[in-house]
Amino acid sequence: MRPAVAACVAASTLYATDCVEAGNVQLPAEARPLTQQEIVNVYSGKTINYPGFSYYFGPDNYLVGITKDRRSFGRGTWAVDDNTICLRSVWHSRGITKSFRYDVCYAWYANDAAYWIKITTGRLSGNVYKGDPSLVADGDRVSELVAKASHRDFSQRERR
Repeated sequence: MRPAVAACVAASTLYATDCVEAGNVQLPAEARPLTQQEIVNVYSGKTINYPGFSYYFGPDNYLVGITKDRRSFGRGTWAVDDNTICLRSVWHSRGITKSFRYDVCYAWYANDAAYWIKITTGRLSGNVYKGDPSLVADGDRVSELVAKASHRDFSQRERR
């Protein structure tokens, strides 16, 4: 994965409204942690679409992602513990033989006004984002794209 894509993925936790570091966003004092089941309900069997990439969260904890330009794709797992979700994946980019490991965790909170996500691991740890549920779609809209991208990627590598 190219460094710019990696930074975008790192900065854009699920439901983050855009692909930039959170400025001075603070977690509201009245925000309560979501339960483990609430977080599972948000993700399981859903596709999250961002401006630059998408993830699918399989009900069996399978995770698959792809960039909008289809040049980079990743596969891995997701798991929820208390109010924190962790993603562990390996990303590949077309034309680049070295893969990129991407692991991130973030905690979920809610108040009467919105959902809030706080990155708990990684280089952007501590950043807080306000949620945007419009980015979520039911079903798998990613796996087929990743299968095509990975076949194309490996086919091109074999020709070298």
